[in-house]
Amino acid sequence: MVLAAGSSARQPKKKKADKPNCETDCTTQPASSTNCSTTHQEPYPNSTTGDEVRQLPVPEIDLSKDKPEYKKMIVLVDRMLALNEELGEIGDKRTDKRQQVEEATKKTDTDIDQLIYDLYAIAQEEKEVIEASLR
Repeated sequence: MVLAAGSSARQPKKKKADKPNCETDCTTQPASSTNCSTTHQEPYPNSTTGDEVRQLPVPEIDLSKDKPEYKKMIVLVDRMLALNEELGEIGDKRTDKRQQVEEATKKTDTDIDQLIYDLYAIAQEEKEVIEASLR
């Protein structure tokens, strides 16, 4: 940016971070020097890095061997997207059509879950743990 002699660039105003119950800018000061009683945490304290994600035991897809499952997953995901779009068009109206679409969505979701369990060779005991954690 080229400025004329004697002019100065305007600095954009800093946006204050959302701070529940804070009256002071306590995120820029040491906790001991503020009167804030709010406990602030990192936005995603349990997030992982790309390196950690790459270390997860995710099997490679071998299309020569897994092609039918791959195609089935695409069909199921396309169906789920279409059903969700249909639900959006129906809106909040309680109709027989909405109930049918919701049931089809649950069935499709169950089919996707089962395909994932099969692809990852998840044992029944592991499946039960996963299902229980989602309730």
